[in-house]
Amino acid sequence: MMGVGKTYLGSRLATAFSVEFIDTDKIIENSESLTITQIFANQGEQYFRNLEYHTIKNILKSRGMVVAVGGGAYTFKRNREIIDDIGISIWLDAEPETIFRRISGEGNRPLLEGDNTLLKIRTLREQRKNDYNKSMLRFQTDSGISTEDLVFRMKDQISTFAADKV
Repeated sequence: MMGVGKTYLGSRLATAFSVEFIDTDKIIENSESLTITQIFANQGEQYFRNLEYHTIKNILKSRGMVVAVGGGAYTFKRNREIIDDIGISIWLDAEPETIFRRISGEGNRPLLEGDNTLLKIRTLREQRKNDYNKSMLRFQTDSGISTEDLVFRMKDQISTFAADKV
């Protein structure tokens, strides 16, 4: 989901593993010279989802990096299959109220436009929950532990999971 810390924690996790960090939304924005919001408004969600799929597919040809994908990416089977085949999928979770607080004031959330933002977050999270539950690992990002401790736990569990996966 948006606002759970994918970019923030992903970049720190990449540093902890001494690997590159890639954010697929940033790659899409750079390649289109538009924001995600503008892409949604001008070309529609389906166009964006196709860009997202091809970006994920191209990026994950390489290994040994931390990749943050958009909050809706993992809800599409074709993206899940690529992600889970190549890497380790991680669900970064947070309560709707936390997400709302973290993204308040940001105007770049096309799926949350209009009123009742907290309700939209709750609904979206509930709709995506079954797909997110298919992730290999899950971390609660609003558990009250420090970023450093969370990144340490993530690195430890990812390393253990990766060793078992081989």
